Amino acid sequence: MYEDRVLVYMDFLGFSDAIKSTIVNGVENEDETKKIARFFDDAEKMISSQPSYPGDTSKAGRYAHHFSDSMVISYPKTADGVFHIVVEVLFLALTVLKKGFLLRGAIVCDKLYHTETQIFGPALVKAYQMETRLAVYPRIILDDAILGIAQEYPQEFPSERKRGMDRFTAIQSILLTDFDGYSFINY
Repeated sequence: MYEDRVLVYMDFLGFSDAIKSTIVNGVENEDETKKIARFFDDAEKMISSQPSYPGDTSKAGRYAHHFSDSMVISYPKTADGVFHIVVEVLFLALTVLKKGFLLRGAIVCDKLYHTETQIFGPALVKAYQMETRLAVYPRIILDDAILGIAQEYPQEFPSERKRGMDRFTAIQSILLTDFDGYSFINY
């Protein structure tokens, strides 16, 4: 069954050139192939190892897939889901930038069927269309509904260090608005 989920669809820019380097004169360059495989392993490890706080259940219901030069991550529709997807994308963008790649993508909330093995639904179509038609530049844009979800449930952080700061304010602190009116993650 479909459920409302927050989803990011991202394209690794320049990845097709990296793939071309895996074949030289019709022969596989195994070192380059292994480098690409390690790249995705490292990206997933980085995302999975993000720190949490006592009692944090934010990774519950999280699914991620990568295929070719694209990656999709989704969470249940909650303020926690919005917060964690934005933070994951920020850290992922910084990690892949260090390896010479830029990201372009979109974060949306809509109906989605996403399990460990399958993904389909209006959210994926919407995010893909926003990535290809609207993001245009190396940036991860947010659908207007995303900030609305975070604002609707502005949960405070449970730790003493961040007492008084809510997730909506934290999300806003890493976003910019571009010339075309789209909010994007400022990595």
